[in-house]
Amino acid sequence: MKRMYILCLSMALIVLNCSLLQAQPNVINNQAMDSLENFSKLAGIDFSKGELDNPIPPGWEFFTSDKVHIISVFTSANPNLCGIPMEPGDYIGLFYMNDNGEETCGGCAQWTGTENVPLIAYGDDNYTTIKDGFAQGETLLWRVYLYSMNNEIFSATPVYDPAWQSTNKFGSGGLSIVWELNYFYPNNIIIPQGWSGLSSYTKARSFPPIIYNVLSPISNELIIIQDMTKMYYPEAGINTMFVWTNGKGYKIKLSEEAVFPMMGCPVDNPTVSLTATWNLLPVLSRCNVLASQLFAPILSKIIVVKEIAGNRVFWPAMGIETLQVLEPGKAYYMAVTSSTSVTYQDCQSFKEEIVPQESEMQNLTTWNDPVKTGFTHNIAFYPDALADLHQDDFIGAFTSDGYCAGLVQINDISKNQAITVYGDDITTPEIDGIAEGEEITFKVFKSNNGEEINVRPEYDLNYPSSNGLFYDNGLSVVNTLKLSSTGISEMDCGISIFPNPTNDMVELRKENAENSTITIQTVNGRMLMQKQITGNTQLNLSDYSKGIYVIIIENSNSRNIQKLVIK
Repeated sequence: MKRMYILCLSMALIVLNCSLLQAQPNVINNQAMDSLENFSKLAGIDFSKGELDNPIPPGWEFFTSDKVHIISVFTSANPNLCGIPMEPGDYIGLFYMNDNGEETCGGCAQWTGTENVPLIAYGDDNYTTIKDGFAQGETLLWRVYLYSMNNEIFSATPVYDPAWQSTNKFGSGGLSIVWELNYFYPNNIIIPQGWSGLSSYTKARSFPPIIYNVLSPISNELIIIQDMTKMYYPEAGINTMFVWTNGKGYKIKLSEEAVFPMMGCPVDNPTVSLTATWNLLPVLSRCNVLASQLFAPILSKIIVVKEIAGNRVFWPAMGIETLQVLEPGKAYYMAVTSSTSVTYQDCQSFKEEIVPQESEMQNLTTWNDPVKTGFTHNIAFYPDALADLHQDDFIGAFTSDGYCAGLVQINDISKNQAITVYGDDITTPEIDGIAEGEEITFKVFKSNNGEEINVRPEYDLNYPSSNGLFYDNGLSVVNTLKLSSTGISEMDCGISIFPNPTNDMVELRKENAENSTITIQTVNGRMLMQKQITGNTQLNLSDYSKGIYVIIIENSNSRNIQKLVIK
């Protein structure tokens, strides 16, 4: 193996000499030979040196042929990764696309750091049935293999001497010189359709980083991008953001999934400063990051960390850690009690400890799937609130019109559980979540029999959002859930309903004179009527549409719920 590199180079020169001699008349043969000799001298290629210190990288084996394109990579090209130079023994390779559309090595050479590197690209052999080399005019795909960086592979971009072939395309008999070879961290961020968090561990390469220039690769899919104070909303003609800030977190919405290319160098500082209460936390790492490890130094200051348009949360006070891994390319909402910071460590320190996150919950109820908008309110339930539930039951959060805006399946009734409630999306005309300031109503879906039960929460007043209303970035905790069946049942508070079902009029007959409160609401929880009664009372329901309604009767001793059917 150590001698193969020299042998391949020597053979390539012989093949190139022969191809030039056979292709031209004698007078031109001499010119061709002079050209090759001049190139060899100018390119500083010494074929008598170059024993391999490292083997050819796995998967970089290549076929030789009678078609060659010789490229000299000057030592002054100084291949480096964001200032970290390529080490002697690392490899430079040229790749083509084979018959299956796969990148395949068509020639490689080892970097010495002291001599110009003769790199030979081999063309497709006409005597074989498969494509085993470059086609004439095919683009050369440059890759570097870094033994010095745990065998990582990076894409590279050459800068050619324009005096020689400099189109970066294969040409049989071609001679080229590379003055400069740049390679960067690969960073193609996949942004999903809809709302999500966005960040980049690499810096934007356009300067100045005007926001519409940086986002131009996804301009067709972009709907809106925001930070904590500014936005760029092209369709509405709003741009208060102006520039992309490296090392920052964003909230973004796309019409379709798209790839956001951010190949470049890492941000200068992997430390993120956080201000009191809410922040958009970027992920300044090439690797997945364990939330528990990253947040350990500031755990006492963390209120909550949550996905943007997702159900996972890291909520220390509640002991809820469904958000276990922070992913590169994403950003997360993070609330802290006071100013602090987090610092991302070297990528390698996290690799061995990554654990898979729980899979997305499957909706087994009869309710609609909530739309994951970029506006969320998180609510935790204490075990006391789950006392009447069973494992695998569902809790749903609903709008006043009965639209399910949040859903959680209970996986352990002995531990705190959290639900993410989604707000109405400001960029759509449809109602796809709960409006700001609207009351959140709840139901339970019993997995064992499919029964739906209306529930009434009692909130922990120690948390700011304890009035039962939806607020973007709201946090609430429920002490107890009071369950009541929505089926028709015998009333035990001395009141009966007649007739039921009814066409329009209904009479409430009381057995005692105790004051009671009568509430009529839709099955989705929207209140239609509420009044006090002391004796027998008639209600005119002729203005109500046909359907099923819920009557709630409350007095000082009891609270009962019945269904009322209007035919």
